[in-house]
Amino acid sequence: MTMRTAGCSNLRTSKNNEPKITNQPKCDNGITCACNKPALAAPPDHPGAPYVRLRAATFRVRDIISETQSRWPDLFDMHTTEHHVSYGFQEVIENLVLEFDRAFETDVLRTQAKRVPKMKAVAIPGVETRQQTRDAEKWVAKAGKRKAWKDMWLVVTAMAAFFSDESQAVPWYHTDDPQHLEATQHLEATQHLEATQQLLGLMFCTMLARLEREGLLREPAAREGLESGSAEEGVQDLPVVMALWLRMMHGLHKGTGSYHDGSSFGLDGVVISYAQKHGVKIVRRDDGTMELPEASALDLPSPTSLDPWAWRVELRAFKRRHGTRKGERLSIGGQTYDLTKWTRQERAAKSLTGKDPLSS
Repeated sequence: MTMRTAGCSNLRTSKNNEPKITNQPKCDNGITCACNKPALAAPPDHPGAPYVRLRAATFRVRDIISETQSRWPDLFDMHTTEHHVSYGFQEVIENLVLEFDRAFETDVLRTQAKRVPKMKAVAIPGVETRQQTRDAEKWVAKAGKRKAWKDMWLVVTAMAAFFSDESQAVPWYHTDDPQHLEATQHLEATQHLEATQQLLGLMFCTMLARLEREGLLREPAAREGLESGSAEEGVQDLPVVMALWLRMMHGLHKGTGSYHDGSSFGLDGVVISYAQKHGVKIVRRDDGTMELPEASALDLPSPTSLDPWAWRVELRAFKRRHGTRKGERLSIGGQTYDLTKWTRQERAAKSLTGKDPLSS
């Protein structure tokens, strides 16, 4: 897993969010500082850089920003509806949920393929045995060779990086703005927003359980001397991502007033329990560690289960409550609010100039 440093030690701040003086050179976005340098290469000028991030996550964050901007009518000199930006943001988040779910299902297929016995028909004659063999071969062919849990991790780490700038989520909070919605619409929008945040918490719980099953939910090893992609490398950005998800969910909590992960306890308790169980030191910006709030140890689900947090059940329930009918089934996400996917006539009809803003 190729890692990149995501920040310099001189970017640390104090508890009062004031700059903290360090001996590191000024951050210049990678020209002389540690930013964007290969983490596993251990740059001699920047030993022990405190923050790392998947390079692919950096590019994925840029994609997310682009996807939200393509749903912003003001950037196109257009006026559609009061909540186009908010609902467009919701659409982007749901697309990320679906991206995670596709990787999750692929991962389940691969695991099932390994668990199903590949018996030869001549060994134990019978249709059932031959069917088991065909199913196993089908699962292997469909899942491919790529480790799908890495695609799951890419989604959650990109979301953590995206929401690390709290201003990114501001348009989302306006989804349930009572000034522009009737009482019934406001209630439905609020429930949709809260349900999405609960689903995101459950998604991260599912990811942590998957890392535990892979044996990677542990404090990352020192990067010096490690080869990229080696088992000893571990998940180098795990402590940072765990901290960012806690911060992210608390930030989203401010917009709706409550959140939980779909169970009877909050995301904090789950993350803290996993961290304590496997000795992961969650980081923060000032000194590299974060004091965890007190939480009683939770009974975490078995790591051998393919879906320990009932992700499939909760996602289906979310689609039933908040999805839109597309053909014969309910679905979420999509491209309804993506202005670049509209026809020229549709954009021109909502343009302030009466012309398609994307036409030359």
